[in-house]
Amino acid sequence: MHYHWKQIVKESIGPLTLAVLFSMISGISLDSGLDLKELASILIIIPSFINISGDLSAVVAARISTDMYMGKTRRWLNISGALFVGLVLYAFLALVAWSFLKLTANVGSLVTYLTIVVLAGVLSLGIMIGIAVGLEDIGKRLHMDPSDMSIPLLSSVGDAVGVSLLIFIAKMIMGV
Repeated sequence: MHYHWKQIVKESIGPLTLAVLFSMISGISLDSGLDLKELASILIIIPSFINISGDLSAVVAARISTDMYMGKTRRWLNISGALFVGLVLYAFLALVAWSFLKLTANVGSLVTYLTIVVLAGVLSLGIMIGIAVGLEDIGKRLHMDPSDMSIPLLSSVGDAVGVSLLIFIAKMIMGV
């Protein structure tokens, strides 16, 4: 398949426009009644937190796309592997952030912090992987390059989903 710049622009403009809108939603979620003082310990991890689900869901999307073109069916292997890696990374992120916060600021218990980060992370990653699988299937049906559609959308949707879930779960568990 040969690509022409017109085809790339045509396939990319819609997903990139949606990506901009989802990025704005992420910013709105951060600003929505957030009490920075009570949730400061959560704010420190947001960049790393949203990168994990965005990066892992992009990897799953790329692997599924590659598998589709190669005629392989390893979808569940890719999904379960990403979920396991995500679980480990979210736990590691929580432990490192909590340790840093313990040295520099007043922070709650490790179990509470770990629960917030891992629960929000695994939920976020699960949603993102579901979206990645759906985007790959849609791209295939529409005869579009799935990468033109999935990667920008996963990045921005991942930010909005990740920030919203992290703040929601933190507020719920911390009673803020």
